[in-house]
Amino acid sequence: MHIRSAGRLIGKRLLPFLLVAAGVATPVSPGWSRATPNVIVIVTDDVGIGDLRPYNAESRLSLPSIEQLAEEGIVFTDAHTSAAKCAPSRYSIVTGNYHWRGLKAWGQWDYRGGSQIKPGQRTLGDLFKRAGYATAFIGKYHLGGDLYKIGSETFVPGGSWEGGIDFGRPMRNGPREKGFDYSFLALRGIQQSPYAFFENDLLAGSPGQLVNWSVGDYGDTRIDSAGIGLPDWNTRSVGPTLLSKAVSFIEAHRGTSSAPFFVYLNTQSAHTPFKPPVELGGRPVLGSSGLSSRGDMLVEIDAMVGELRRTLDRHGILDDTILVFASDNGGISLYEERRQGHLTSAYLRGDKGTVYEGGHRVPLIIRWRDGFPATAPGTRLGALVGIQDLYATLAGIIGVTLGDDEALDSISFLGVLSGDSTAARTSMANEADEPEDGAADGISGNHFAYRAGQWKLVMDSAGTPVGLYNLDGDVGENSNLVHSENSLAAQLLAEFKTLRSSSRTRTLGSGSSPPPSETPVVTARLDAEGTAVPLTSLGTADWVHWGLSAASSVNRKAGVVARIGALAPLGGALARFQAPSGVRPSYAWADGTPNTSVSTTAGVYVSSPGGGFELAVPADTTARTLMIWLGGYRSRGRIEVSLSDGSAAPYITTLENLAGVYDRRLTVHYRAGSAGQSLAVRYVKETGSNVTFQAAALQEDGGGPLD
Repeated sequence: MHIRSAGRLIGKRLLPFLLVAAGVATPVSPGWSRATPNVIVIVTDDVGIGDLRPYNAESRLSLPSIEQLAEEGIVFTDAHTSAAKCAPSRYSIVTGNYHWRGLKAWGQWDYRGGSQIKPGQRTLGDLFKRAGYATAFIGKYHLGGDLYKIGSETFVPGGSWEGGIDFGRPMRNGPREKGFDYSFLALRGIQQSPYAFFENDLLAGSPGQLVNWSVGDYGDTRIDSAGIGLPDWNTRSVGPTLLSKAVSFIEAHRGTSSAPFFVYLNTQSAHTPFKPPVELGGRPVLGSSGLSSRGDMLVEIDAMVGELRRTLDRHGILDDTILVFASDNGGISLYEERRQGHLTSAYLRGDKGTVYEGGHRVPLIIRWRDGFPATAPGTRLGALVGIQDLYATLAGIIGVTLGDDEALDSISFLGVLSGDSTAARTSMANEADEPEDGAADGISGNHFAYRAGQWKLVMDSAGTPVGLYNLDGDVGENSNLVHSENSLAAQLLAEFKTLRSSSRTRTLGSGSSPPPSETPVVTARLDAEGTAVPLTSLGTADWVHWGLSAASSVNRKAGVVARIGALAPLGGALARFQAPSGVRPSYAWADGTPNTSVSTTAGVYVSSPGGGFELAVPADTTARTLMIWLGGYRSRGRIEVSLSDGSAAPYITTLENLAGVYDRRLTVHYRAGSAGQSLAVRYVKETGSNVTFQAAALQEDGGGPLD
């Protein structure tokens, strides 16, 4: 193994960190060796780099599953959360934004009083949904939402009396409304109420059984902050329960769908109260670390990683799985551990809550077996990255170009994974709210640090520089140069003020590393359609609308070469429909000769078991975009998009629960490896009443990947 930093080789063999993903989808970025994976991102709680041997050979903990992932993956040694505490950093990770861009500048610590994710802000769930993934959020949430008052249509404010909350109604503005198909949450982990799980935004239990928990140790349950909860709350069982839900989601999804999946797993370990399970997956946990109860909870995390790995292996998708392993902030430094020689921050200054490196420099390990051929397993990368950069990086892997209104502060590090020694991120801000024990810096209250290259400026709560460190030779922040390098400190302060006042730090149009023009590619996404479709403006090369007056009736754009082939039925005859007004979108005509005697909401359908359609369009080394309007009624359908020369991996997904307003637009960006090829789109009913096909439009725009 070797170590690579931004710009130069800096060392020898060390171990990588964990990014977890799994699946079957489409590669669009250079250097990916096979189809786009399913993805599992694991965000742990309060894990420091000193806790893990891939970062600290002196760690007193043996964590074989994490260590194996590091040996088989890539370890980032200069990865940071935007904040040194969990509520703000969790918002940053899931949105790709700096934490102060949410509802509250320092995170939403309450579970009521609104979501930290503002209306219109996108999440990792939204990102993966656009690429056709099934999505799940499991574990500690700490992003807040809206809960109804009993007997009212209004929401309770933050900090309100818990007895006045209607727990019989679903939470609003929770993960189900933020891009996640499934959720199973501990709203504030194990440290604060409500002491109960929420499944799909609804209390997982009877509201009539809720009790008020008092502070105390009840054996398997410990309550550090009084509050409402269910009587069967068991602190020790939270981690095993979350693991069980993650495994169940993967197995249920694999059994019913061919679409890729994204699991966002946020562990409750290793946060207080330290109540590890007796065992997990047959592995002893309680007392197994020989270090502390917190150490046992780190063993619990390792056991969870091992069980997830075995689940993926059992389904034959381990080596097509990306695992991302990270922490929400630095670790908690305990005297009980320090006296035994275990340092959660290793060689770094500070720990959780502090602005020094130990507060926000965190583990980041990515495993995708042979998925990054330019970067060997076991590589150790020293590029500066933010954990919020996962958003843009994963977007590139799954073929989604970021919109200008999302992931405002997420800088893709795909180039680094592809062998580029130059880091994309050159600066970063970090916020903390606790002083360092025994420090003479005079810091109190919320305060910032600003990183630019190897330089780090530390400011107090008034924004006055109190520390300046050259991390290239002083990663432990021992030599304060703020007075001897006062002009540099002033320059960095000005840069920080510009960053802090900016509306974004990611350059417009950047974020997902589009493929080079010669690379064969098939990328696709599914979108809900609106009420009108301007075929003329969309179909610059050709457009077709089927089923105007009969199933065989076709309206085609005039004055262009016919490029969209005939619609061939699969396993059944085509039948024409004319949907009621307002159910299907209408089409805006300017070219062609529409039949004005029939509704432009017409189309065709197949209802036979296993029936469907196949459509072909030309393909060569020119980049094209094909859009198809389709849907179904009370059905599930499978879509397969492939190039005739097999030069790019196919796109395969399933449309679930098509009913009601059920139109969808399939958008495919494609390029073949040679001339004279074709792109085939097959849409087949798996279950239900019928699948429908209405119109298609083709552009020869030479454009980039889908946005």
